[in-house]
Amino acid sequence: EIYNEQLIIAGANIIFLRKKFLKEIERIASLKHRVISDSETFTLDYTCPEDEIENISEYLKKKLIEHRNEEFGRKQACVGPHRDDIEFKINGMDAVKFASQGQQRTLVLALKLGELEIIREKTGYAPILLLDDVLAELDETRQNYLLKSIEKDTQTIITSVDTLLFEDEFLKDVEIYCIENGKIKPNQQ
Repeated sequence: EIYNEQLIIAGANIIFLRKKFLKEIERIASLKHRVISDSETFTLDYTCPEDEIENISEYLKKKLIEHRNEEFGRKQACVGPHRDDIEFKINGMDAVKFASQGQQRTLVLALKLGELEIIREKTGYAPILLLDDVLAELDETRQNYLLKSIEKDTQTIITSVDTLLFEDEFLKDVEIYCIENGKIKPNQQ
């Protein structure tokens, strides 16, 4: 009972803050996702249905009572923020089950761009964006939308096996380096 009381207090606070952050990142990432995908909607669902901290506490307390015997049998906590999950949806459908690889990659990129925006809002600084061979996994339409969605003041490092994946418009103000035999050198094109 003592552990459960502590789990309810700490867990409710963690869940409350997670849900607050997820609403913030969903707001931004859904806009980025719409730009990259050109039409799809993206939403996040957190497994705890409650939003207010008092209601979250009551929800946890109820779930701990329901799972008490299971926890004794397993000798572990089966309820709490460590067991919660986030559901990613594209057009209302579970992205894990129904999204293509390109759609899943788009979702991840939208979240990454959302994180970038939140960091910029909170700190006043634009972090460096690292994209490792991301264009190879996207169709041409998504590639172009992704590149156009990156803010002009965001320093971005993109790895790619080929510059042919990039439109000339995107390549005009970039520095390109080649790695050959483990050595980095400026591109001579």
